[in-house]
Amino acid sequence: MEVIPPSWKIGETGIIMYDPKDPSKAKLFSYFRLFAWPLVLVSLAIPLILMGGGYLIANLL
Repeated sequence: MEVIPPSWKIGETGIIMYDPKDPSKAKLFSYFRLFAWPLVLVSLAIPLILMGGGYLIANLL
């Protein structure tokens, strides 16, 4: 059985998000966990914007 090392070290600070009405469901968040979907969507959108801009420039010439 492989042992996975912890992603946080003792004494390291982090962001904990929780609902004040139900603090038992607290979650520890990292940068990637907070911004995973925006990063994925931006990485998909940039090539599409470049292709669309290329077609626009090609039609204007």
